[in-house]
Amino acid sequence: MKRQFQPVPQAIRALALVTVLGLALTTSCKMFGYKPTPLELDSGKLYSDIMAYAGTEASKAFGRLNGGFPTYAVGDRWQDSEDFGWARGLYPGMVWLLYQSSDDTTYFKLARTWTEGLEKFTGDASGFGLGLVFYPSYVTGYQITGNRTYREGALRAAEMLASRFTPAGFFPAFGEPGDTVLGRRLSIESMMDVELLYWASEATGNKQYARMASQHAFFTLQTLVGSDGRILHMADFDPNTGRIQGEKTPQLAENDKYNPKGYSPSSVWSLGQAWAIYGFTTAYRHDGNTLFLNAAERVADFFINNLPEDGIPLWDFELPEGAPRQKDSSAAAVAAAGLLKLALACPSQEEAQRYRNAAFRIIKGLNATYFGKAGGSGILAEGVYGKINDSGGEGATSWGDYFYIEALLLLQDRKG
Repeated sequence: MKRQFQPVPQAIRALALVTVLGLALTTSCKMFGYKPTPLELDSGKLYSDIMAYAGTEASKAFGRLNGGFPTYAVGDRWQDSEDFGWARGLYPGMVWLLYQSSDDTTYFKLARTWTEGLEKFTGDASGFGLGLVFYPSYVTGYQITGNRTYREGALRAAEMLASRFTPAGFFPAFGEPGDTVLGRRLSIESMMDVELLYWASEATGNKQYARMASQHAFFTLQTLVGSDGRILHMADFDPNTGRIQGEKTPQLAENDKYNPKGYSPSSVWSLGQAWAIYGFTTAYRHDGNTLFLNAAERVADFFINNLPEDGIPLWDFELPEGAPRQKDSSAAAVAAAGLLKLALACPSQEEAQRYRNAAFRIIKGLNATYFGKAGGSGILAEGVYGKINDSGGEGATSWGDYFYIEALLLLQDRKG
């Protein structure tokens, strides 16, 4: 009797494919005396291949933008956007990381040229992001090469950032120094600026920079972080007294540029939650205040506890029924890097292992579904910045790509 063909269930086919890929990867690596890490075996992708792909994408971006700075991609086209000026330093910074991990002089030349193009922005004190621009690019470049031009540029940027510090004890997200209208708005993204100030304090011996960074972190902790670890993206405060500012201001309320990027002003924007993990971990690493460690752990626990099975969050953790269910690969990448740094700083080995495991799960999910699928511009597909008004789109983002590479290098150092 002729046996009828029975279709193989999809789950079994997928398992078989993963097994074959893992065997092929293991066999190939053994031929060259290299033992693949657990992440490489699980995802079927070698670190070296991912880094080479990142280098190719960076070179393409530099050429397509004529030396401009990728911020986010729409389809297969990178945008060098003024409104996303805070993201300009991340691709040059990523290339410095690629050079540091490979000693490939091609990366050195590209990183040097791209970094030098940022010099004109060192005196811009009009909004948040000086730390995100100049720490990955200038400070990393200085740490790798010893080039004092980068050191001087980073210190100029730190001085500009310091000039924005308010009497109330925080760095406003918008406005020139002393602006009492735009200067009301505190944003969780500004926690990503503090690393530049901590570095400047260590580089110069001027403790004022570190004092400002820690005061800002403490003010943000008191006002934007809930007891359950959920973050509020933005809130308004009198820049002189620190009192909460209740009335709405047209310049802030009616312009999308200045508004929260989550589903609603009070919902939990997943990228903002990721910024908080990274920023409070940075504050603890430099200051040593356990309040910052506790804050980092609270916001990290909220993030982890609300992740779906694949480890990639929705763009907002509190979406109502019927809202767009878009994932955000960039929030996942930032969180993974922050979790790995938190694991290194965490005094509890049990907690540290939990944060490493969570980061591993996130990176595994990114490798499986988002790596290499951004349409020829960037590394990770489906990054989101502002879903409601579509600012930032749903393609590659410079912040998603940078922190993805940083997280991979941190995992590789741990043999993950």
